[in-house]
Amino acid sequence: MRRFPQSEVNMQGIHIVATGRALPKKVVTNHDLSKIMDTSHEWIVERTGISQRYFCQDETCATLAIEAAEIAVKEAVKKENLQLEDIGVVIVATSSGEYVLPSTACLVQKALGIPAQTIAFDIGAACS
Repeated sequence: MRRFPQSEVNMQGIHIVATGRALPKKVVTNHDLSKIMDTSHEWIVERTGISQRYFCQDETCATLAIEAAEIAVKEAVKKENLQLEDIGVVIVATSSGEYVLPSTACLVQKALGIPAQTIAFDIGAACS
């Protein structure tokens, strides 16, 4: 594990150098929903502001997190010359991980080849 002198930790701190995102391929619109349930596009938008959402068919929380992390790491390498060994923590915010253990963050860590001694954990997330 890499140890920093206290002065370097204070100067360097923790910061985000890049982000990535991934979405399922299947888009489900309000119009699609109105065909299978008693609702309308207008009713949904008025109450939620949502006009479409994404539906996982082949994707999982982990595969989407891995795809997003790969994008973020690629960008961080380009911008900051980051190496996988430089990553101090892997955090995944989700309410839909495949397993209780291992966490989705651990699956991302392994898939990307981030060193095993790097901290990895999930944070419970929820939406309306």
